[in-house]
Amino acid sequence: MESIAAQEDYGPYRRSYRVNRSHDRRLRSAMVVLLFAPLPFLWMAYRAGPWAGDDTQSSMTGMLASGIPGLIFVGLTLFLAIPGLIRMASAKGAQVHVFERGAIAERPGGDLYAWPYRRATARYVSWRESTDGQWHDHPQLWVTFHRGGETICLDGRAPKDRAVLPDLAREFGISDEPEQVDGVYRNTAPLPF
Repeated sequence: MESIAAQEDYGPYRRSYRVNRSHDRRLRSAMVVLLFAPLPFLWMAYRAGPWAGDDTQSSMTGMLASGIPGLIFVGLTLFLAIPGLIRMASAKGAQVHVFERGAIAERPGGDLYAWPYRRATARYVSWRESTDGQWHDHPQLWVTFHRGGETICLDGRAPKDRAVLPDLAREFGISDEPEQVDGVYRNTAPLPF
């Protein structure tokens, strides 16, 4: 991180902020579910196979229909879930490192975004979201890069993330009060990086 900041002349380091915790929790939950996903398919394949050892009639079609998805889930578990969980356990999660003239957003083992403030536009926004039949404000800090137009999102869904968004907005030189935006929905808002 320091080498990128020095190479790009971002100036002195100011502070680092932990961001997107709720996104990390959702990823971790999905990977834990993926660990157990093969079990029902493999059990059904075993029960449909000729080796089940009971009086039920074996079905090669049933065995294949259950066994193939089970083996696919085993592969996903071995190559995605287990390495992902190990990486998450050993890393702090997504962070934004703030410098005098630029910032670096990184997810250890994942995405890295580095930008000087003059080459990106930051917006601290809030939009209304309905969850569990109740309406809630959903604050986010969007950083849109001038070259390419890509937008990354620092999400304020988790209380600790919500608390750092005003500080980050001030660091980026914008108001620490969120701009209320309409017409934004969960499926149209930028995704947390």
